[in-house]
Amino acid sequence: AEALDQAAPTGGSAKATILIDLRPCEGWANTPAAKMLAFMKCAARVLPDKYPDRADRFILYPMTPIVKYFWSLVSGFLDKAVRDQFLMLAGSASLGAPCPSELGEHVTLDQLPLDAHRMHEALTLREVSV
Repeated sequence: AEALDQAAPTGGSAKATILIDLRPCEGWANTPAAKMLAFMKCAARVLPDKYPDRADRFILYPMTPIVKYFWSLVSGFLDKAVRDQFLMLAGSASLGAPCPSELGEHVTLDQLPLDAHRMHEALTLREVSV
């Protein structure tokens, strides 16, 4: 919430893209992507209300095919405007896996915090298309 307030302050015209990286990392207590469906449904319902017009898009990655399928079922119960804010990118969620290359179509490495650079090295060769 604090990062969103800094990136897109209330009353401003800036919008933020929120990245939710589901990959595990040594020492992190990451929840497996399949168990994140309840969180995604809650986030889809709560975040647009708490941050109206400030959260442009939510990108979740990497999603396994089965989780993407379940999301397609769950998201069918959401308003289209809310559902369209969420983008699921496929990829491996194993320890040390690179981020999905498609992420580079939405963000560049320099837009991420420095502590996230190591996990997003695949973005160094990509540029955001405008």
